[in-house]
Amino acid sequence: MSRWVGWTVVALLLAAGAARAADAPKPQTQTAPKEDPKAKQRAAAEAKLAEAKKLADQGQLRLARHAAYAALRIDRDFKPAEEFFRQMENRLTLFLDLGGGVKMPLAYIPPGQFEMGSPASEPNRVAHETPHTVRITRPFYFGTTEVTQAQYRAVMGKMPSAYPGDRLAVDMVSWDDAREFCRRLGQKTGRAVRLPTEAEWEYACRAGSKSAYASGDKLSTDQANFAGRFRDAKDPPGVFRSRVMDVASFKPNVWGMHDMHGNVWEWCADWYGPYGPDATDPVGPKDGTYRVLRGGSAWFVPEACRSAARGWGKSDYVSLGIGLRVVVEVK
Repeated sequence: MSRWVGWTVVALLLAAGAARAADAPKPQTQTAPKEDPKAKQRAAAEAKLAEAKKLADQGQLRLARHAAYAALRIDRDFKPAEEFFRQMENRLTLFLDLGGGVKMPLAYIPPGQFEMGSPASEPNRVAHETPHTVRITRPFYFGTTEVTQAQYRAVMGKMPSAYPGDRLAVDMVSWDDAREFCRRLGQKTGRAVRLPTEAEWEYACRAGSKSAYASGDKLSTDQANFAGRFRDAKDPPGVFRSRVMDVASFKPNVWGMHDMHGNVWEWCADWYGPYGPDATDPVGPKDGTYRVLRGGSAWFVPEACRSAARGWGKSDYVSLGIGLRVVVEVK
């Protein structure tokens, strides 16, 4: 009897304990708040836009535009990124109004560093193409094409080329003529206009490339206007047009420059002379006899049209296939 009573008491105590445990407040467990996908998307877009603005401060407008576009890809409704993208688009191209419906487009060239000249391994190189490192510290605008006959006439009131055509690259222009064109264009537009330095010309021509030409180590007459008939025997023959062509007849390099290889030679500001050592914003020798020409022409073999190839002429020298392209300084 006493044993039965004992087991009964134990059972009652256990039941009471279980009841109290059931009634006791359960410990609170904190669940992580759900992450708002829209907020996460906006934060990523804001970070990309901050990157774009930093690149713009460094003068890298193309990269800044790409970063702003990436921000829009992340969040299409992010208006600050859209506005910044449009700002970069507008700053990357400059249009000079020459009057009479004639305009001159120029592309933004960012600051940077490159290897000027040609390596010893480059076929058909010349000894005066000594390779050296050059830093360009200031951005500039560079004509997307050679100066056309229409542009030259709008500024100078005359046209020296033997074969007329408004969209043809102007030729028969001396270095003295080219400098005077820049002076008058600057007066007409209120901008600082000049010929490129030789370093600026090659930097814009290469557009980040390290090959013999901006497009690679070979050049065909489907890519540029040069004396294609006189190529090396191992290369397929091309077209020898024997004339200046309309500007922008071929695809541009990645920075938007047309006809940097062939069509007409282009005057540079520098005196011709041997290169110095590694340099920052070089401007060439202090004096000399000849001015630098770059780019080759319709009457020259492709080797003369290489990114590193150098030509020269006296400042009053005039010839078929010699023209110009201009720089406008960034305000």
